[in-house]
Amino acid sequence: MDEGLLLRMLKGIATRNYEACAETVPEAFGLSRSSVSRRYVKGTDRKLAQAAGLNPDYIARLAALPTYSPTEETLRLRASIPSPESLPAMTVEELAACDKEKTAEFAFVSVLGYVMKVPRSMFFFRSHLSRDITARASRRWRGISLDTNDDMGRPPFRLPSHMDTPEAVEFVHQWLDHYLGKSTLESVAYLAEYREQTEREATVA
Repeated sequence: MDEGLLLRMLKGIATRNYEACAETVPEAFGLSRSSVSRRYVKGTDRKLAQAAGLNPDYIARLAALPTYSPTEETLRLRASIPSPESLPAMTVEELAACDKEKTAEFAFVSVLGYVMKVPRSMFFFRSHLSRDITARASRRWRGISLDTNDDMGRPPFRLPSHMDTPEAVEFVHQWLDHYLGKSTLESVAYLAEYREQTEREATVA
């Protein structure tokens, strides 16, 4: 770890400025701050405070601090996403096969059924390559192990209608924002199985 980064972390702990300490966590693992949600930073902040044995009221105030919300630019980007019906279909197997050329310049990822072509160098999480990460992101929100019982992005999918709260859906949608910002709308497809499940469950409902 960089010496300056370590000093910032230690200073945050020593002065009980746990949010400042938590801010160093992404950088310590080679992530930009935009790669990690404010929910993650605040969660780290609270864990540090609890480990230090601070007053529960102070920890509650930390938990109530505002977290990330999408900017107007991000919301415009969301609004510009084509409808699933207008996009070419890609199957789960076709998506998985995209990573056979591990030295290729581009790689693919799917969120909420949308498949995006992203420069391989912009993937920090190799576990996201050539699969849908909707259920994985949902487990992250719920604090469930990401690797235990991993569906590897295969159906049945965890649709937004399966999620408990609007906040849970929003958290997953932010991963779509994250990759759309690295992609181009021209390179987006839609998972055939995700569309089929959405249409099937809508008919049953």
